[in-house]
Amino acid sequence: MGITYDLTLTAPLVYLFFIRKKKVPLITVVPIFVLGVLLATLLLPAHQQYHLNLIKTYLLSAVELSFLSIISYHVYKTAKIFKDTANENYDFYIILKESAIKALGYPKIAKIFVSEIAMVYYALFSWRKVPTVGSSFTSFKENGITALLGIILFIMLVETFIVHLLVIKWNGTVAWVLSLGSLYAVFQVIGHLKALRSRFSELKDNQLLIKYGLFGDMKVDLQKVMRIELSLNNIKDEHRKVEKLALLKQVESHNVVIYFTEQQTVEKAYGIIKECDTVLLHIDNEKEFVETINKALQQN
Repeated sequence: MGITYDLTLTAPLVYLFFIRKKKVPLITVVPIFVLGVLLATLLLPAHQQYHLNLIKTYLLSAVELSFLSIISYHVYKTAKIFKDTANENYDFYIILKESAIKALGYPKIAKIFVSEIAMVYYALFSWRKVPTVGSSFTSFKENGITALLGIILFIMLVETFIVHLLVIKWNGTVAWVLSLGSLYAVFQVIGHLKALRSRFSELKDNQLLIKYGLFGDMKVDLQKVMRIELSLNNIKDEHRKVEKLALLKQVESHNVVIYFTEQQTVEKAYGIIKECDTVLLHIDNEKEFVETINKALQQN
C-alpha cells in the first residue's frame, strides 16, 4: 500500500510542490502520475495490486478525462477566436497545434501529440469538402497523388493480410504486432491524403503559407522570398539546401521552385524540423500561383 500511494500520489504532489513557483504547466504532472502507475505495476506482485487497481479504475480514468477536457477546451477556445475574427475557413491542424502548445507548454511534446490527433481527425472525421478561398491553391488534383496513395494503400492492406496469415502460424503475438503496425501506417497515409484535400497553400497578410497535408508546413514572410519559378527539374546547385515537399520524394513530381534569401524551416509531422533555402512543391494551378506571388513581391 505504501509503495502504491508513494508512487502514484506522493510523487506527483511533491512534483507539484517544486514547480508551484515556476513557469511549468501544471498539466505536466500527468506524465509523472502515469509513470508512477507503470512503476507500481512493474514492481508489485500481482496479489499486492489491489489498491493499484483501484487507482487504475477510478483515478487514472479521471486524470485521462481531465487531460482530454483541457485539450478540448483550448481547441474550442482557439476555434471560437478564429471564427469570431475571420470570415474564412480556418485550419483545424493549426488550431489544434496552437491549442496543444498552450495546454502542454512544451512545443515539442505538444506537436507529437497533435500529429496523432490530427491523423485520427482527418482519417475518420474530415469528410466536408473544403472550398478554396481567396489566394489559396490545392496540391492534389493534377499530380496523381490520390491514385498513387490509393494503390499503395491497397498493396499495404493485402500485404498485411497475407503476412498476418503466414506469421500467425509461427507466433500469434508477433503477427498481431506486425499487423497493427501496418494498419497504423495505413491510417497515417489516409490521414495525410485527406489533409491534402482539406489544407491549401495560400498568400495571406504578406505571408506565404505552404501546406502539404500532415507532412510539411512552411510560414514565410514575402520579404524572404528571392524568386519563384515554374520548373520540373531538380536543383543541382551545391550551394543551396533544397527540400522537396513530398511523402514519396522519388515518385511525386513538383512544378514550382521557390528560392529564399535565407534559410527557412519546414515543419514535418511530429514536430520534425528541416532547414532549407529552396523548396520544391506541386501546385495544381501553378501559373496563377507564380503570378500571384510575383505580383505580391512587386507590390512589396
